[in-house]
Amino acid sequence: MSHYRQDDILTMQYVMDFQCSGDKCPDNCCHHWQIVVEKDIYQALKKLYQGVPGGRKRFQSGLKKNKEAQSDRHYSSLKMKPDKNCSFLNPGGLCDIHKRFGGNRLGWVCRSYPRELTENFGQTEMALSISCPEVAKTCLLQEGAFEITKAPRRIIESIEDFHVTLPDNPDNPPLCSAPQ
Repeated sequence: MSHYRQDDILTMQYVMDFQCSGDKCPDNCCHHWQIVVEKDIYQALKKLYQGVPGGRKRFQSGLKKNKEAQSDRHYSSLKMKPDKNCSFLNPGGLCDIHKRFGGNRLGWVCRSYPRELTENFGQTEMALSISCPEVAKTCLLQEGAFEITKAPRRIIESIEDFHVTLPDNPDNPPLCSAPQ
């Protein structure tokens, strides 16, 4: 479905310099969120966890089907533990799914956060949500964080199908254009 070209992605320097702090994060993204998981990921995880000792129980205690789901994208969700952490957050502060099976087995929410991909007047742009402490720190403390730059294609490979297209409005054109 990809219709992006490498030179179409416009971003700022803080996006290029961002690195998840993982188990060092002071307030991880696996806390307090209701996280949906699409049908194909749910089914893949079910099969993968069947091959792990205790995996069937781990899977059943971690995911639930959404009976009122309107689409395959909202097929299931991650269960939260009593402490409001994701049931797949391990004691070391890392994601059990990611650690065992790799990032491509994460649902679209986990795969894309904190990235935000939008298309405005045909210009693809990527930003990061400052709800992530590491993003906020990078934005506020890094010299040149808001320098506009082009991003390499690889920066959107895992999230390109999860973007927002803003309506073209001549009264509200893009604020900037790609550097030359």
